[in-house]
Amino acid sequence: MGLAKRQMEEDEERGWSSVGEKWCCPDHVEDNALEALIADEAAATACSYCGRKAEEPFAAAVDLIVERFAESLPQEWRGADEEGVPWEGGYVWETTDTWDLVTDKLNWPLNDSDLIRDVVWALPEQEWVQRDFYRLTPSERLRFAWSDFVRIVKHERRYFFSDYSAGGGVEPDGPDEMTPGEMLAAIGHGIIEADLVRTLGPGEELFRARAHRGDETLGSAADLGAPEAQWVHSSSRMSPAGVPVFYGAFDSTTAREEARIANPGRDAITVGRFEVARPMRVVDLSDPPDVPSLLDPERALRPSRIFLQHFVTEIAKPFMHDEVIHIEYVPTQIVTEWFASEFPGGVDGLLYRSSRSLGGVNVTLFFDEQGCRDPDDVDEETRLIFREVAERTEADAAGPIRAACRAIGQRIHRLR
Repeated sequence: MGLAKRQMEEDEERGWSSVGEKWCCPDHVEDNALEALIADEAAATACSYCGRKAEEPFAAAVDLIVERFAESLPQEWRGADEEGVPWEGGYVWETTDTWDLVTDKLNWPLNDSDLIRDVVWALPEQEWVQRDFYRLTPSERLRFAWSDFVRIVKHERRYFFSDYSAGGGVEPDGPDEMTPGEMLAAIGHGIIEADLVRTLGPGEELFRARAHRGDETLGSAADLGAPEAQWVHSSSRMSPAGVPVFYGAFDSTTAREEARIANPGRDAITVGRFEVARPMRVVDLSDPPDVPSLLDPERALRPSRIFLQHFVTEIAKPFMHDEVIHIEYVPTQIVTEWFASEFPGGVDGLLYRSSRSLGGVNVTLFFDEQGCRDPDDVDEETRLIFREVAERTEADAAGPIRAACRAIGQRIHRLR
């Protein structure tokens, strides 16, 4: 058997061709996974593309980069013929060639035209199509399932819904549908997979603000802690009317701004400083992990990470305060209740980004007024100890005017 024939058979078996003795330095890649690959496998002291030289190895074999592309692409893309795309004078589904796949579809992980040309030449010359092209991608399936969940619990079912499908039956109508119960389980799985459960340790500070009349003075756990159930008259982002929880933040400014915007027209806002009395497990959605690229060895996490980014934005987005705000809060209230009662291993609360204070993180803890105590009244049920009033802010003169303008704007919004 000739050498050339043997090389062709080897290339066909492994799915890519060797580019020979070529070396690439990290300056020519824009993908973190490829940068790590070059750093780990650096074996040459000169780069074939920029000509840079060094005393220590800093460039890796281009064949390693080609191999990473070859093993990564089939996770989300396959040849149109292999995937079974029908042909009627042309493929009846949108396809892409290898050049566009390696560049545009992957958000340009390579920045050198000669390197791109070498990688494209080494990969199979074919038309590519999204894997399982006739279905939603895994991340799209999760995102559409969340949209269905929101619609169902807001407008169709609110209490007996866990096995209710988007199509109205108790079983999904198609492979891309999920019941609300499956949606909640998927959220939990993604959080566990991304390791987003952390512990609030004793001594950590939290802040809670209350808006009130100007002639009131607040200064105790009873005043500034979680309310009693009888005083929870309205729905909030994470809890329905009648269900008390502790709403707070990690800094005084965020706590104050959340209270100010949620309570327009109040005379004053007082912020209390609390300390964690005992460890509490919380789901931390304040800073979800980055989505790994398709070229990353952790690529299997991409669908859940893409959805987590979307979910974190959804639960924190601001709403206009009016008489129908409770409808918009229903999905997050149900998710919070699921965290409180069904999350594997149990959790005591939830952290999420503030939409009112740049960089702020809100805290929702699942307990009532019994969980907050003054220092001389601590018992085994105490979760937070009230330490002091952190600040008191009086409303400015423009407050009532802003409240009136906001009310007019809300009425105009509802009439549109």
